[in-house]
Amino acid sequence: MSDIEFIDTVFKYMYNNGGCNNIIECIKEKTQTVITSDESFRIFKLLLSTGFVERLNYAYGPNPAVMLNDNGYQIMLQHGSYSAFIDSGKQEKKKVTEEKAMEHKNLLLDIQNKEWSLKTKWIVLIGGILGWIVSLLQFIFC
Repeated sequence: MSDIEFIDTVFKYMYNNGGCNNIIECIKEKTQTVITSDESFRIFKLLLSTGFVERLNYAYGPNPAVMLNDNGYQIMLQHGSYSAFIDSGKQEKKKVTEEKAMEHKNLLLDIQNKEWSLKTKWIVLIGGILGWIVSLLQFIFC
């Protein structure tokens, strides 16, 4: 199982049961996967690193007890799983990136239009000056 799958499993368990007193048993019960004590400690650290889980002050045996904090419950209510929350963040980031790309494109088009507008003004000005010079030369020599 991947780390995200482990996190999802424990998040769902905590959401439905109010916490998790033994990560090893929780994962074994939900996925029929047996993990070692070292691996359960690594998963415990992963859970805490999400910022959505807190350690309970009591534990049964050598395994730390954990539960979702208020933000963790909000994640589960809004998204149903940690992986769905992560995916929604990726979608939002992609949307923001696309919006920024469109803004950048529009800015470049605005700059290009201003450059063309300035070039057009110079061409008209130079054309006017040349026309005035030609008229003056015609007046002088004719």
